Amino acid sequence: MEKQKEVKTKSNEKKAEQNQEITKQELKQNQETLFSKQAVLRSNLFSDYKDIFTVVLSDEKEYTKKELWQKLESFQKREMK
Repeated sequence: MEKQKEVKTKSNEKKAEQNQEITKQELKQNQETLFSKQAVLRSNLFSDYKDIFTVVLSDEKEYTKKELWQKLESFQKREMK
């Protein structure tokens, strides 16, 4: 009888661990990575646009990749005076 309880307890613990792992994976997938201005300026991905990002990004804010590409696109579409 005690072995059955032990097996059930271990089984429940495994299920709980699996549920926690799934939750961690879901959170990881749903979270977008945020980048500071300094991280963007050091990045190889955005190295061609370093001058633009120096001007358009705020030191206090963090940005997703999507936001960075949008800022770049917006800057490039601006009318020059």
